[in-house]
Amino acid sequence: MNRTCLVLVIVAMSSATFLAPQICIAQQRKKPKSCWDTAMTQLAMNECAGSELKAAQTRMAALLKKLSVTPDDPAQKAWEAYRDAQLEAIYPREGTPGYGSVFPMCFAILKTDLTEGRIRDLKALTTSGEGDVCYGLRPVAARRNNQLSSTPVNYSRTEIHRRVSGGRSAPREGN
Repeated sequence: MNRTCLVLVIVAMSSATFLAPQICIAQQRKKPKSCWDTAMTQLAMNECAGSELKAAQTRMAALLKKLSVTPDDPAQKAWEAYRDAQLEAIYPREGTPGYGSVFPMCFAILKTDLTEGRIRDLKALTTSGEGDVCYGLRPVAARRNNQLSSTPVNYSRTEIHRRVSGGRSAPREGN
């Protein structure tokens, strides 16, 4: 029982109120323990980091599928090359033996962070669309055939500035 619950139980007993024990039970039930809360060894922490990486990769694969981005898509290949270069820059292969038992955890955490960043960027592609001049996602078939929409979208300089700046006033036309 943690210190807060102990204080609440003592107060409850002295005032003949039995609400404090229920509060303590509710506090203990609030959040299930994560892998990190129970990991007591480096091996267990390595496994936690690996599990989080696998979950992030699964989320990214589902999002890529939703966006019709295949594993051989040039944009995805470019991101994977960036990710691998970033990992290599932080953890060069020739230094691996010197990293010790913490290396798998650190490597997985960085790879998870990079994957989460990719997920964030991909999700941004799903929140824009029709009428957004800065929307960059085109259907995969159109990219492969190098086709653009046949209907051009013409916005005035003022409208573009309003959209990009979030509604702030546009600069004067003469500037």
